[in-house]
Amino acid sequence: MINNRIYRFFTSLKLTVILLTAIAVLCVLDTLSEELHLIHSVPMYLLGALFAVNLILCTVGRLGWARRQSKKKFRLHVWGSPVLHAGLIVVMTGAFMSWLIGRQTYYEIPVGETAQVAGRSGTLEMRIDDFRVEYYEDRVTPRQYITDLTITKRDGSSASLSAYVNGPARYDGVTVIQQNYGWAFTATLSSGRAQRTFELRDEEWIPLVEDETVSVRLGLTFYPDYQEGEAITEVKNMRDDNPRLLWVLTENDEPVAMNVLEKGAQTQVTEGVWLTFDDYGYYTGLQAKYDPGVRVIFTGFFLVLAGLVIRYSHMMKQEITEEK
Repeated sequence: MINNRIYRFFTSLKLTVILLTAIAVLCVLDTLSEELHLIHSVPMYLLGALFAVNLILCTVGRLGWARRQSKKKFRLHVWGSPVLHAGLIVVMTGAFMSWLIGRQTYYEIPVGETAQVAGRSGTLEMRIDDFRVEYYEDRVTPRQYITDLTITKRDGSSASLSAYVNGPARYDGVTVIQQNYGWAFTATLSSGRAQRTFELRDEEWIPLVEDETVSVRLGLTFYPDYQEGEAITEVKNMRDDNPRLLWVLTENDEPVAMNVLEKGAQTQVTEGVWLTFDDYGYYTGLQAKYDPGVRVIFTGFFLVLAGLVIRYSHMMKQEITEEK
C-alpha cells in the first residue's frame, strides 16, 4: 500500500501545501470581493474534501508508524505527530458541524413578543419580557442596554435570563447577545369603514396612492423625546419624556403637509384618510447563536497543542542533554 501511487499522492506533503495555498487564495479573494462568494462555492468544497482525505490518510499513516516504533519499547514522543494530526481532524470536524447545523440569526423583537431560535434540544421559544436602558448621572448618556427574556424548551422547561452588551445570555446551547435597540410603534389609518393597523419601527413610509401619474406617501417617524427646533425637529435623548409621532404627507416626493401626534390622538392627513397614533414601546436587537462545533474545535486545538508538546519536548530534552 505504501508503494501505491494514489496513496502516496493523497498523503504527500506537497499536496497538503498545494491545497492549503489554494484554500487561502480563495479566502482572500472572497474577502476582497463582495460578488464572488467563494467560501460557499463548489471549488472550496472540493478543496476542503481533498484536504480532509489528505489529513485523514496522513493521520492513519502516522498512527501506524508510531505503533511500529513503540512495539518493543514505548516511546511517548513518537505519538506527538499522530496526536497533532488527530487534533487537526477534530478541528475540521467541529468546523463542519458549525457550517452544517450551526445557526446565527439577528432578531428585532418588540417587548412582549416571541421568536423561534435553535438550541441543543431543538427549536426554542424566546420571549422578550422587558428591555431597559441604564443611564449615567447625566440621564442622557446610555451606560448599559439590558434585555430580560425567557427561553422555553419543547418540554415546557424554561429559564429567565438577561442579555447585556458584552454580557450574553446562555441556555441550552444558544447564546443571545445584545446588539441593538430602537422604538416600535403602532398606527391606524382609517378611510370610511376601512381600517389598517401598522406595526412599524423608528421611521417608515406607507404608500397611499401609487399610479403612473401620482405617488402619495405617508411618512411616520417616532420621537421619544420630541422638541421642535428652528425649522427642524430634534431628539434630546432616547428616553420617552415627550413621545410624539411625526407624520409627513408627500406627493411625488414633495411634502404637502406635516404635523405631530400624541399617543391616542387622531388627525386627518388627507381627504377621507385619518391617522391614529395607537401605542409605542421598545424593540430589542438580539443576535442568537447556536454553534455545536465550538466545543469540538476547542477539543481539537487542545489535541494539537498536546501533540506539539509531546513531539517537541523530547527534542528539547535532547538539546539540553547535548549541551551538558
